[in-house]
Amino acid sequence: MTLEWSAEEGVDMWFAARATTGDSYADGRKLDASITSTVFDGMTPGETYTLRLWWRPQQGADWVEVLPSAVCSTVILPAPTGLGCEASDTAIVLFWKEVAGATSYQASRADFPWSTVEAGGLSQKFTVLTADTSYAFRVRAGKAVGANTKYGDAATAMCSTPAAPLGAPTALVCTTSPSGASLRWGAVTGASIYRISSDGGATWAPTDALDSHTLPDLIPTAAHSVQVQAGNAAAWGGTASTKCPKVELPADFKQAPIGATCTAGIGFLDLRWNPVNAATRYRVSKDSGQTWAQTTDTALTLSGLTADTNYNSIRLQAGDDDSWDGTRAISCRTLPATALAAPKGLNCSASMDSITLTWNSVSEATRYRAGFGHTWVALPATAQEFVFGGLKAGTSYDVRVQAGNAGGWQSLAAFKPCSTTAASPQTPARACTPAAPPSPTLGQESAGGSAGSNAEHEGFKPPNRTATGAGSTGGQGPCLPRAEAPSNLTIACTANKKGPPTISATWDATVGADRYLVAITSPETLPGGTQQTALIAHYSGKHTAIIADGTHGTEYQAQTKARTAGGWTEWTPLKTASCPTSAPPLSPR
Repeated sequence: MTLEWSAEEGVDMWFAARATTGDSYADGRKLDASITSTVFDGMTPGETYTLRLWWRPQQGADWVEVLPSAVCSTVILPAPTGLGCEASDTAIVLFWKEVAGATSYQASRADFPWSTVEAGGLSQKFTVLTADTSYAFRVRAGKAVGANTKYGDAATAMCSTPAAPLGAPTALVCTTSPSGASLRWGAVTGASIYRISSDGGATWAPTDALDSHTLPDLIPTAAHSVQVQAGNAAAWGGTASTKCPKVELPADFKQAPIGATCTAGIGFLDLRWNPVNAATRYRVSKDSGQTWAQTTDTALTLSGLTADTNYNSIRLQAGDDDSWDGTRAISCRTLPATALAAPKGLNCSASMDSITLTWNSVSEATRYRAGFGHTWVALPATAQEFVFGGLKAGTSYDVRVQAGNAGGWQSLAAFKPCSTTAASPQTPARACTPAAPPSPTLGQESAGGSAGSNAEHEGFKPPNRTATGAGSTGGQGPCLPRAEAPSNLTIACTANKKGPPTISATWDATVGADRYLVAITSPETLPGGTQQTALIAHYSGKHTAIIADGTHGTEYQAQTKARTAGGWTEWTPLKTASCPTSAPPLSPR
């Protein structure tokens, strides 16, 4: 319980105490004139107390009581933490973490009457809800006090029901030819996007078309099963399956070009691909085959394009003097008309396990990303610093930063070589729970400024002073407390209308922590067959972190730990999130 007051001129000393009965008081303490607050502890939860304050103009003068006295009540129990939801289209289960000392809980929808949760329960189910709707819920913990139960502060949470499940596409038909396969189906009510799988559901390719799709890369030499699934902003619905008939390919049929890459410029796209065996020529179309540009090389530049535009109908074909055969489809986006400059003014500082990179802001940039190796971490437009954590001591790294905006990562990446400092021997800290400090009484004065009975307090003599018991605990010398790992870690992957999805992690603060370490891993395979591990990064004082640009349709896992005076905590359990398979459709304008 904290007693606060305003500073006053002419005050030489304050004296604060807790009233007991009549003019008696307990837990009194003398305070300098510059102090304007003091904390009383050892209170009983859910009880009301009277706190008193005196002042004197100079040493030896009479003490004057400040009236009226302050009347305060302690909180019976804190609000529950760790609120979360599990939702269906007609019901939501609200759950929370156990509150120490609680004997019961109450939960309700906002503005609805409280409902007592069954004994020992840490969840409550709410039914008869509407699909695709957001609801506010609240929960509070109770404690038996005498014959009654007193409830503490309420915690609130917003939860949403998903849209009603979509049905499966109907009348799915697959038509095949040597150049690929074509699908047609009946549109599903409520669906805004569809996705296609040709490998039994292991991978999916999104399509903006509502009732048809072309698979130019699928040239089956045997009957091949394909699946189509309908979806909307809330979820994916039912799945329809069919088989694409076998196609007899000519003996001299040339497969579609593979290994296609695209380098974007302002108004142009540089395309490259691997050579196709027996092919003597290639051609490229930017409009789904309505017009073609031909070459005998394995590279071609599409020029005269519109800046900051996504070209998702690019087709590559291989052929010989007689015919054109296999077709490959790719997409690529041109850069905006004003490309960004590379960040300048790079500077770095290092410790044994981290490197701090700083840079100057780039005009027109709306985001940055920092990284090394094969990994990147996405940063906001205001960022001019990033800490690379979890590094090896005495090791050199080529750290880098790149500027971008809504049109993509336009600037060249700026590099800076920087080395972590060499490791030095360290004496392990002893982890323990420190002893509680002794409680000052009215019979003694502590180093913290508390005073007790049987003491004159330089002229302060209120009548009928009563003493309270004192207690102290010993120890074995100084020690460093070791905190628990951060709690309530969550990871989410959010689709963006332009660019890749954004991965973010959040967690609750750890008491006494000055730094957090966050790591994220995905199963995406990089050149050389290695697994992609996103940058392990330090965050000082932050409990929400944008980790990296994500990949559509990819699953990511995250962990975090905290550093306190007693050292690093353990890693939290892994949390998993999957990125949407595609970006949300752009709104008409």
